[in-house]
Amino acid sequence: MGVLRIQRYIFRGLVRSVLLVLVVITGVVFLGAMVQSVGRFHDVSLSILLARLPYLLPGALKISMPLALLVGTLLTYGRLSADNEILAVRTAGIHPLHLVTPALVLGLLLTGLCIPLNGTVAPRSERIARRVRKDDLLRFLASMEEQRVHRFRSDRFRMEWREVADDGALLDVSFDFLPEEGERIRGGARRAVIQRNEQTDEFRFVFFDVSLTQGSFTGVKNAKREVIVRSVAELFGAGSTLLDRSQMTNAELRYRFTRDPLLGRNPRGANIVRFRMEYWRRLSLAFACLVFALVGTPVGVLFRRGSFVGAGLVGAATAFLGYYPLLEVGKSLVYEGVVSPELGMSLPCLVLAAAGVLLLLRVCRH
Repeated sequence: MGVLRIQRYIFRGLVRSVLLVLVVITGVVFLGAMVQSVGRFHDVSLSILLARLPYLLPGALKISMPLALLVGTLLTYGRLSADNEILAVRTAGIHPLHLVTPALVLGLLLTGLCIPLNGTVAPRSERIARRVRKDDLLRFLASMEEQRVHRFRSDRFRMEWREVADDGALLDVSFDFLPEEGERIRGGARRAVIQRNEQTDEFRFVFFDVSLTQGSFTGVKNAKREVIVRSVAELFGAGSTLLDRSQMTNAELRYRFTRDPLLGRNPRGANIVRFRMEYWRRLSLAFACLVFALVGTPVGVLFRRGSFVGAGLVGAATAFLGYYPLLEVGKSLVYEGVVSPELGMSLPCLVLAAAGVLLLLRVCRH
């Protein structure tokens, strides 16, 4: 009974810490997504931001949940170690492995929650969010015509203008265009017209009396007329998601990499490998909860710090200097054909789990 009471005590403290950290990290990730959205789209009201919350929250949670468990574990066990509670428990004859059980149980529960979150809920939410973003396009065009905005910005294309003429043309335009291939193009134009082709879902930016300060379209610095064509997906992130792996559920990914070889396609082809990598990357991120609990427990005991800042720094170092670099290494090994997608995407979990076991054995010995 004494062991169970201690485990319940640790579990309650662990849950409180993880929930606190989860709120903080999810808030930071969500605010980052909001800032990016406000930076790209204009005339965004509070009601519009709140309407996007249900679709952005799953994507933020799949990132923040493993980090919250790691930081919460470091915080809880660091505080127990700093207050000498672990020493008192060991003096009472209770084996240290009993103290690890609450963290592993919580890690297993969050892993079970993250598997459907990463594989079904988040992809579907992102797919819906892509469709919702088309409303931004209509708001932008309406705001432009009403002269409430004087600039537009996307990942590879930026444009500003002084005013809108009665015929809808933009006057005194400056633009900065970064093609996927070739050098950056910067310059200005006396007039510009934005045309949308709804059949091809593309925007045509037609510039008149162009003067370039960097790069060129066709080797000419000055031209009477130049045209830039960009898709709605590139400008607003609102294109079709049917072929986008990040918006496919795990069931859809499995269907693709099991069906395509039956149709005669190379099972080691680039597309099939990417589908398998995306599938196993999501599983790896889900099992990171259990691995982070295994690593965070001995590190928290050895670190002996119960402060939020200290636990946050150690947790960030473990995740961003350990897990994610190893994930990139595994991805590179898969692309080079050295290992399978299953092993490559599982590499960070395997390495960190081994490190966690070694650290746990050291804690038990000392």
